[in-house]
Amino acid sequence: MRWWKQKYSLVFLLALGILLIYLASDFFVLKGPKDNPTFAYIQENNYHSFNKGRIYRFDQAPPMLELEGNHYEIGLQYGVLLYPEIKSAVLEYKKIFKVLAKDLGIPQPFLLAYLKFKALGLYMKLPKRFQEEIKGVSEGSTVPEITIIAVSLLYDVLGSNGCTGLLMRSEDGSIIHGRSQEPFGFGFGGLFSNHTVVVKQKTKGFHEIVRMEIPLFMGVETGYNQAGIGYSEETYAISEPYDDGFPIVYLARLILEEVSDLEKVVQMAEKYTIGVGSGMIWSDRKAGRGLRLEKSPKGQVFQPMENSILWNFNNFVDSAFATQEPSYVKLLSFNRDREKLAAGFPKKPSYDISDAVSFFRLQTDETGSNYSWSGSKSAIANAWGQQTIIFDPKGYGFYMSLRDVYSAMGTFLFYSEDFSIPPKLFMTSELMDAKVKEAGRIQTGLFSKEEKLEELEQFAGKYPDDPNAQFLVAEEAFKQEEWEKLDTFASRCISLAPEVNEYRFYGGMAAYLRSDFSASKESLNFAEDLSPIQEIYRLTFLKKMHEKGTKQKEMENALVTLIENYQAMDYYESTVLPKIQRIEKANR
Repeated sequence: MRWWKQKYSLVFLLALGILLIYLASDFFVLKGPKDNPTFAYIQENNYHSFNKGRIYRFDQAPPMLELEGNHYEIGLQYGVLLYPEIKSAVLEYKKIFKVLAKDLGIPQPFLLAYLKFKALGLYMKLPKRFQEEIKGVSEGSTVPEITIIAVSLLYDVLGSNGCTGLLMRSEDGSIIHGRSQEPFGFGFGGLFSNHTVVVKQKTKGFHEIVRMEIPLFMGVETGYNQAGIGYSEETYAISEPYDDGFPIVYLARLILEEVSDLEKVVQMAEKYTIGVGSGMIWSDRKAGRGLRLEKSPKGQVFQPMENSILWNFNNFVDSAFATQEPSYVKLLSFNRDREKLAAGFPKKPSYDISDAVSFFRLQTDETGSNYSWSGSKSAIANAWGQQTIIFDPKGYGFYMSLRDVYSAMGTFLFYSEDFSIPPKLFMTSELMDAKVKEAGRIQTGLFSKEEKLEELEQFAGKYPDDPNAQFLVAEEAFKQEEWEKLDTFASRCISLAPEVNEYRFYGGMAAYLRSDFSASKESLNFAEDLSPIQEIYRLTFLKKMHEKGTKQKEMENALVTLIENYQAMDYYESTVLPKIQRIEKANR
């Protein structure tokens, strides 16, 4: 009897071990749908249907789903009707994780395990109805629930650093609300432009909502409800994320499903502590009001729309909250150029949809300088834009442009609130220089760091007389510490356009690497209009190259002041100085 019990225990432990290995394997891979789905949709005249759900697929437009039922039922309809798109998107997610893992220096299985572990913790905080929906999607699509959980909460785990939000007052007093999806820092290789889907859900007891997403996302970054509440999100970087926070994408969806005025939006948002930083743009079309709601794990603050226009990028506007931003974000100043362009946009008492498109398309300043092709400057219409959306102020539908890069410059279609009506042309695309778009695809493409540098080199070789094409290689070479390539391409920048300050900055770096300190000082002494991080490098090197005396002291004081202004001493000591030491070592 004892032997039987022992044998039984061993069998049980073996079975448990096999089960744990099986479950663990799901954590180390991203499983897509099975080749033979459990359910099949029905072909109708101009749509496919399953239960109460429908999907419309029109040429040159993303799939448009109409879902109806409780959350489990709309999840099931979503999984069945969107099966082909889900299958294609999962393949794309695998490519993204492969590149991310390589650049982070983490084995891909470990990155996936981390993502799933973190996402599972967030999933446990979701209201039961959202968990039931994910279960329905899994059963309808045959994708494992853990994969859906990982993708659905991807934003809250890995984040991003881009996007533009816009509110404008229309002539009749309503609100024009727009957003440009710009996954700056990742790019994702055109994921949003090529895999966008539009979902309209009707769930008894909740507001009908329309959301624009990618397959299996399930939360909301862009969307609106039938009560006239619109929402868009802009990422804020913070120094101290909160692991136990509520996911921002589901907070937005929860609010859209339940809330019908801005006061309640603010009140409901305040009940939840989130784990990341977020700029939430909310509008009330029917009341003609809007606001920017800034949230972080430390609380929230909001700024009402007081004028005829309000925009939002990716830095905290509230000065007290801005102290939560990491120093490197302030130093890189991705938004400084976009803020300058936005500030120069014509001020009017009211605007129309064409004005909103014009805002998103801004690339040149009052002097005619094109920020899309001028060193590291970034226009509002930038290379990372893949999905630009404007909600109709009368509630008739929305306008959208999808493109791998510079989406705001693409063709805008009008999508009716009635999804059975094919989208119609609203505005044609704006002509762009082919090389600018080509460079944008390299900058945002699914390339590892090494592959990206190689692609940029080939691009520069294709346009040998274009100084900015050479600059892109010099800039990337500096980031990756490929000093010989920095020297080669920075020297080309200087020879082609010696008057451009940012080219001279990298030229000064290259000269220092060659131990040509006279040329380095000459370039760096005249460098102006740099980003704060470039200015820190410039002042540091000038201080090193000047003999002790008044000039060196002047450089040192300016450097200390700059670092203090950006509260960047820790970053300076942990990141900037070690890099400078590596430059000096290469110099020897």
